[in-house]
Amino acid sequence: MSEDAKEEQKKALAEPLIVPEAAAAEQAAPKELAIDDYSGPGTVEAVPPGVISGCCWGSKPEPPLSVSPFVKTDPEDKPRKVKNILVILNPFGGNGRGARAWVNVKRVFEEAKVDYELKQTQHAGHATELARTEDLSKYDALAIIGGDGTINETITGLFARPDWEEKPIPVGLISGGTGNSVTVTLDETDPVETAKQIVAGYVRGIDIGKIICEEEPEENRLHWTINIVAWGLGVDANETAENCRCCGRMRYDVGALWQICRGAQRHAQLEIDGVKLENDFSTIMVQNNQHSGVDLRITPYAKVDDGFMDVVVCEQRPRGRILGMFDELKRGGSHVFLPEVDYIRFKKMRLSSETKTLLNIDGENKGSTPMTLEVFKQYLPIFYNFEKAVNADKYFGKSTV
Repeated sequence: MSEDAKEEQKKALAEPLIVPEAAAAEQAAPKELAIDDYSGPGTVEAVPPGVISGCCWGSKPEPPLSVSPFVKTDPEDKPRKVKNILVILNPFGGNGRGARAWVNVKRVFEEAKVDYELKQTQHAGHATELARTEDLSKYDALAIIGGDGTINETITGLFARPDWEEKPIPVGLISGGTGNSVTVTLDETDPVETAKQIVAGYVRGIDIGKIICEEEPEENRLHWTINIVAWGLGVDANETAENCRCCGRMRYDVGALWQICRGAQRHAQLEIDGVKLENDFSTIMVQNNQHSGVDLRITPYAKVDDGFMDVVVCEQRPRGRILGMFDELKRGGSHVFLPEVDYIRFKKMRLSSETKTLLNIDGENKGSTPMTLEVFKQYLPIFYNFEKAVNADKYFGKSTV
């Protein structure tokens, strides 16, 4: 890559998230590159921690070590007082897992002499309505009990409030769904322990992605993501999985294998922090978390509060190579070491394709290309485990298998 192109990328990464229209109009057209040429400052150089040898498969890279989901924690951080909590519960999530979690979470709140008000969702979109319309001035905290979809619905309602930026309410994310990607990344999958964190009152901000689907009707154009935005094979596999619910949690594997065998061709254009990439891709997966689905480490080095999102870009390859990539993904995230996989960290990106194609946003197939995604740094305050964050070396940096 030329020195001019590298300098252009550095300037793009240094710019503020929201560029005034006048300044945006003056920006030069993005540099066009093949995906293999991209090695800008946003590229993550993934290096395996070691090699595993076997008599059947030869040598394979060890999966990435676990890393803290946070950049850094201030050991002098002071907790907030939590005396009144609004609880939004999806009682149907994870085959009733949320309702079962609430029994124990409620006990934690009562033992801590914390008042609470419970609101149970009754239908799709109900969490969005509750988060947008409830009088939050009465509460010190909002606890969400459900899966990734319930979290997405709730934050969508919060960010639609006219008073959000002036009076954001800290949120507790309590596992109660099937995949629970967000809480898996935070290493907080025990509902009781998360409830105790809410009572303890330690709060920090995490990043959020704002998505604009340019050709959708006005009412469906804006979306938010706390977890994943997927395009390509991953979306098609999720659609297939929805028709294979009889397979239980294995339906995602069934969906992926079916779509790999189909071998569909997918052409797309990416613009990442001012650099334009175009190629045939099997899948493109943008992550704020390290995990997605049922404990898949798609972006194993992601930080939830660094002001960036991570994208894994997988080039189109023969079916056997794609199947091998899927196997490495299942093996603790080793797919990031493959030559056909590019791992890039960014603040703003645009994705378009030759035809309007579906996206998957936080586990739900919705939205479509062309779309733009912009990262809002530490936009959502959440309760977190202060002990784990301060002593990250004790809890992270271990093997993932």
